[in-house]
Amino acid sequence: MKIIRHQVIDSTNREAARLIATGQSGDSVIVSERQTAGQGRYDRRWESRSNLGLLFSAIRTVKINLENLPQATLVAAVAVADGIEATTGLAPKVKWPNDLLINGRKICGILVENPVGYSNNRDDVHTLVFGVGINVSQQTTDFSSELTDRATSLAIALEGKEIDKVLLLEAVVQKLDEWLAVWSTQGFTSIRDAWLSRNCTIGQRILLSDAATAEYGEAIGLTPDGGLSIRFDSGIVQNVDAGEISFARQDDLSAPLR
Repeated sequence: MKIIRHQVIDSTNREAARLIATGQSGDSVIVSERQTAGQGRYDRRWESRSNLGLLFSAIRTVKINLENLPQATLVAAVAVADGIEATTGLAPKVKWPNDLLINGRKICGILVENPVGYSNNRDDVHTLVFGVGINVSQQTTDFSSELTDRATSLAIALEGKEIDKVLLLEAVVQKLDEWLAVWSTQGFTSIRDAWLSRNCTIGQRILLSDAATAEYGEAIGLTPDGGLSIRFDSGIVQNVDAGEISFARQDDLSAPLR
């Protein structure tokens, strides 16, 4: 495993894209102790104080049909959850499509990007960047006020037990490579089963939002290709492949929880 380490960088995903653009990447893993411009989905800022998290981007080339690329986020979620469990014994739950939770609080975010662009791919071979941010050593006081009731860390969940970030990285990347091999050779079925075994989304009242709209409903299933089936309050059942969901109280028609 080729690992490129930084103490501080703007974003490991951005650095991965730069390496790919200059032909220097290979199947590399870029790790940084701190990011000054870390990001999540929809360009949200990812908080990353020095030395407290495991922040990395894995560059991987996969052979997969173009229409199945959105499944990559779910593949990564299963892999990261498996790696965390193998290292710590904790069993994260998966919130569709890209968050891992422990005790109902976010412990990891995942951002999968295709910096080459779809038009440049040939023969269903794609170079993807799997950006992962795991909260490792944070204590409650390390989170901003807006995150204290929504975020957690491995240290909090393990009541202060020390976590070896090198072993954690190795385990997560190993699981990622294993699941990517399954995805490329066998398809999505077993990944879907693994995702469902960890899911905390199905059966929840949710708010689905995107750049233009927001609508309440209930998550009722995961489609065979990884989309989320939602029964909206209007009575319409729809399968969605993209969007942001927040959990909402069953008795509250307006307020999302997280």
